[in-house]
Amino acid sequence: MRGLRIIKFILLNVFVFIFVLEASDIYESQDGWRMSPRGEYRFLTIMVNVIYPDSDKTGENLDPRPEANGIWDPATKEGINNQSIPTYLKDFLDVEYDPDNVNGVMTRLYHESSFGELVILGDFIVVNINKSRITPNDVKEEFHISNARNYIIDFINNNGGLNNALYGYDRIADYDSNGDGNIDMIQFLWRNTNSKFGGVGSGTGHAGVYRYEIKENNILKEQRSNFTNQGVGNRYGPLNPNGIVVHEISHQFFGGNTFHTSGGNHYRRGRINTFFGTEGGYGLMGNYHSGLVSCNGYERWRMNWTSEKYNPEGYPIQANKKPSDISRDDGEKTFILRDFVTTGDAVRIKLPYVDEGASNQYLWLENHQIGRNEKLDYLHYSIRHNGETWHDCRHMGAPGIYSYIQVGKDVLKGKRSEVYPTNETDNLRIVSAEGNWDFKKMDDERVRCVASGYLYTAKRYLPNPLSGYQDQTTHFYPSNPNQIKLSGDDGHLLNIKYDSDGKTLINNSLPYLGDELDAFTGDAVIGIGTNPAPVNLTTYYVTQEGGNFKIAEENTNTSHVYLTGLNIKMKEKQDGTFEVNVNWDGYDINNDVRWAGNIVLKENLILKEGNTLKIDQSLTPNQIYRNEISNLFAKPSVLSCKENSRFIVEDNAEVELKNKSTLHLEEGSYFDIGKNSELTVNKGDTLKIDELAQLVIRENGIINIERGGVLCLSENAIILPESGQKNFNLRRGYIIPENCIHPFQVIK
Repeated sequence: MRGLRIIKFILLNVFVFIFVLEASDIYESQDGWRMSPRGEYRFLTIMVNVIYPDSDKTGENLDPRPEANGIWDPATKEGINNQSIPTYLKDFLDVEYDPDNVNGVMTRLYHESSFGELVILGDFIVVNINKSRITPNDVKEEFHISNARNYIIDFINNNGGLNNALYGYDRIADYDSNGDGNIDMIQFLWRNTNSKFGGVGSGTGHAGVYRYEIKENNILKEQRSNFTNQGVGNRYGPLNPNGIVVHEISHQFFGGNTFHTSGGNHYRRGRINTFFGTEGGYGLMGNYHSGLVSCNGYERWRMNWTSEKYNPEGYPIQANKKPSDISRDDGEKTFILRDFVTTGDAVRIKLPYVDEGASNQYLWLENHQIGRNEKLDYLHYSIRHNGETWHDCRHMGAPGIYSYIQVGKDVLKGKRSEVYPTNETDNLRIVSAEGNWDFKKMDDERVRCVASGYLYTAKRYLPNPLSGYQDQTTHFYPSNPNQIKLSGDDGHLLNIKYDSDGKTLINNSLPYLGDELDAFTGDAVIGIGTNPAPVNLTTYYVTQEGGNFKIAEENTNTSHVYLTGLNIKMKEKQDGTFEVNVNWDGYDINNDVRWAGNIVLKENLILKEGNTLKIDQSLTPNQIYRNEISNLFAKPSVLSCKENSRFIVEDNAEVELKNKSTLHLEEGSYFDIGKNSELTVNKGDTLKIDELAQLVIRENGIINIERGGVLCLSENAIILPESGQKNFNLRRGYIIPENCIHPFQVIK
């Protein structure tokens, strides 16, 4: 018996050991990447002002920021806290926490985003240091801040260490939230660096883990801290909620560079990007290319930031206390969306179809009551954190529903590679109420908003709801007409936007940073026939280095656009809330529409009476290689009707194929052409009807096959024209390929 007990004990402990081992391999996004996104932190922030040699001694002024502006002036005398102290320190990070009076812009941003779960405070050391300490051998020698920070720490230690903290937080314990004896976060903010001296200019930086020694009460103590190195310039850079500072801080919570998104992405070797253009948007992981300055629902969901007041049940995604993370299986749903930043209200809709093996996609809806919610929630560069106007040219944005699509990154708990995948960077794309368009490049014009210079200008050319551009994504134009492959250098951010006539100015204040047309306002609908439409995105996974795109094989692309009955109706109420109705049987097209792309119909489609549907060539690049057939960076369009799908063309309506497009009726599909309606197949276009696909043509409805148009019928296709051969208008020069049947052979 004793031996049996020993065996049981060993087996039990082996099981416990294995369980603990497996449990240790489980990660949760709500725990944060390097730091927990909840609790109270104090960051040690070191403000570095490099004193360059005088110009009369070297023959040139080496200081990248030599001007004095009363905000953060050049230093003339080396020392700690001795001169040139930035005027905005307490407007950057609060020194003390008062939940009823959060002032510092970074403290406030994370406080509002987390509903008070994450509190970031700070204390500061201002270091004015001679460049000769960093490069003692040559005053003109280049340096990088990654190495220079060691000289900064040595200089601080030689002059009293942590005793220099401006507001008296002079112990390691003041910066150690978890009691491990290490400062949680040390920030180096550099006033006057550039690509030559420091390696980073204003608005750039990086983050990581830093090992060093710092003096506490005259004793050097080893430290292992999270750190950031950031060039912030000599103005109010640290007060920008979309600047480099918040971006690098957010890395600690959300993940490494593969979590770049919302205007915060840049290409780098080995990183797999979801699209071959960088995306704008808004969120804590954004940066200078972001629109709104608030967080987004996707970020709150990953951090599990919920409001006890407005979401007492703690639903991960909710709207007015109702769970609102839905899919088609949930059927029709109606929600009330209160202000997103205040309450956390959002709706996330899982889109029904992606290509097999590809990542899931989700459509998000958030009500941002800009200008009414008294939050950090307005368009970048429009309002300063204290409410003052920043740039008169920038509109603060319209209060309304803001939308975007999430691709992948939907695992919150699991293996590290699942929760923090090393691919699918830049996985959010804005869905703008302005719709998607084929843009046409115009001559660059001078922009005088935020920055000045001759910058990319374009006009909205043709509506392209399924495959086109919106403002907040990179627009690509080949630099020469014979170019076979696109590169990063062919990408542009939209600075000035005209209407299709090329004369009517829509926006000359940097629409790539968002504008007042992005919000859904009043009574708005997103449906199968609207622009934009509630459809999935096509992905194109690439890496890029030195401007060169390389297709990535690690992810499965969704290359098709799937039509569904998803229909979203938004109704704005007087109190600033929105009633949002989501249903799945909105198959009617009630207006003229132009579609382009590789389109799939698996359900129903009803072109209502009197309307026109054009299947046309996309002029928006969706691949990096030029297509041999279209001679563009997009394939010819195809609408494939799958088994059990039903495509109804009501009376007096028209479907037209253009520019080498194809309508493919696959086996088991049904296509019905109403009275006095037409399907026109132009030169180079194709109508293909497989066996057991059913085509019905009512009374005087007609199929036009123009000269050079292609008609390919399977021998076992089911063709039911009520007026027989009169339902076919076959122009001289139409084409019937080999192994295809003439329609008159199958008419019964």
